[in-house]
Amino acid sequence: MSKIVVIIVASYEEGEIKYMIWYKIETNLLEKSKRFVYYRTKI
Repeated sequence: MSKIVVIIVASYEEGEIKYMIWYKIETNLLEKSKRFVYYRTKI
């Protein structure tokens, strides 16, 4: 079986939403991790 871990961290500063998405996929044969650094979205 595969295991997927997703972490989302969000913060609101000075009219912007900053968030980071990190996810890791684990299997018996393969281990991958990707990281998406801060995205900014203005309101």
